Amino acid sequence: MNQFRVITGAMLIAMAAGGCEPKNTFVPPPPPKVTVALPVAQPVVDWIEFTGTTKPTAAVELRSRVAGYLQRITVEDGADVKEGDLLFVIEQEPFQVALEMAQANLAKAQAAFELAEANFARSKQLVDEDALSQQQLDVDQAERATAVANVKAAQTAIRQAELNLRYTEIRAPLTGRIGRHLVDVGNLVDIGQTVLAVIESIDPIYAYFYLSEHDLLRFMQMQRDRQLPNPDENPPTLYLGLENEADAPRQGHLDFRELGLDPGTGTALRRGIFPNPDRTLIPGLYVRIRGPIGQPQPRLLAEERAIGTDQRGEFLLVVNGKQEV
Repeated sequence: MNQFRVITGAMLIAMAAGGCEPKNTFVPPPPPKVTVALPVAQPVVDWIEFTGTTKPTAAVELRSRVAGYLQRITVEDGADVKEGDLLFVIEQEPFQVALEMAQANLAKAQAAFELAEANFARSKQLVDEDALSQQQLDVDQAERATAVANVKAAQTAIRQAELNLRYTEIRAPLTGRIGRHLVDVGNLVDIGQTVLAVIESIDPIYAYFYLSEHDLLRFMQMQRDRQLPNPDENPPTLYLGLENEADAPRQGHLDFRELGLDPGTGTALRRGIFPNPDRTLIPGLYVRIRGPIGQPQPRLLAEERAIGTDQRGEFLLVVNGKQEV
């Protein structure tokens, strides 16, 4: 019992002593120390960036000008071809026979002309000697004119037969890369209907992109204010980069500007042209296209690490004359 009183008394003394200590109060921390830097003033070029797609500068579907059976394919699928290279051969024998027949018809017409020419000369002499009527001379003259026309018709037929024979050899109309052949040897090829293959030229290559109405109006105003040159006289320089490239290393220029806006999208079509000697750019790629806007203008530049971001966007902290942020 005495032990319990002693413990209880000690607890009361400790509680009384604890109640006499001062309460905790909030002490604000000192302001943080930060580094500052002066912005750098220098001329800067404004840039605009687009997303575009690549397309060949030329694409040709190879079709035959004569009908016949495909006899030979002289090029491999996907090969690079030059203008004038032989690609396909249509069976030539029927056209060779047609040419020989046209040549024979020409020889026949020339023989008929020589006979008509001789008859006309004799008839004219007899008429001068009053030994032949004028009516007969007119007949011989008409036969001579008919023979002349027959010779010209035979010559035209030969030229047509030569063209048809030449058309049996289908050659590359441009330099580029041919796709896979679409018709196998032995198949019948129709005139102008059957597509044999497609050739695409990709050096240089086009990149199509769209300009918004807002940017278009801004550029038009800058042209009126003489801040931008006339794009027809001085095509703007453009730079192109692929998805896996950090920058836009390929340089080209604006090649085409479509007149007016698409009312459905509110955009205007533009086209750039870019050298592609290594063929790394192929049709159908999505690319980044960047272009400078006007001449360099004086700007204040700050380090990127000084720029903060919140829900309102990017911001920059500025120190005033009282050393306050």
